[in-house]
Amino acid sequence: MGKYIEREKFAEKLKEHLRCTSKGSVLEAAFAAMLQDLEELPAADVVPVVHSSCVQVNSTQEHYCNECGVEFNLYAYCKELYNYCPSCGAKMDGGVEDV
Repeated sequence: MGKYIEREKFAEKLKEHLRCTSKGSVLEAAFAAMLQDLEELPAADVVPVVHSSCVQVNSTQEHYCNECGVEFNLYAYCKELYNYCPSCGAKMDGGVEDV
C-alpha cells in the first residue's frame, strides 16, 4: 500500500526551497518544475486511519472499542480475522502510541 503526504505541506516545502535558491539556477528550475508537477498530479482519495484498542468488559467475551465505545461479542466478531472495529472501522492495533 502506498504512503500518502499532504500536498499543501509538500508544496510549502518546495516553495521554501525555491525562495532559497539563486535566481536562474538549475536548482531553481528543478524546484519550480517539481512544484508545477505536484499541482498537476491528481489527488488520491484517502482518509486518515483511526487507531483504537479492543477492551475486555470484566471477564466475559464482551469487548468494546476504545474509540466509539460500541460493545461487541469477541467470538461473534472473531478478532483473529478482523482487526477493525465492526462499528466505526477503527484499526484495532492498540492505539496511536503502539503504532
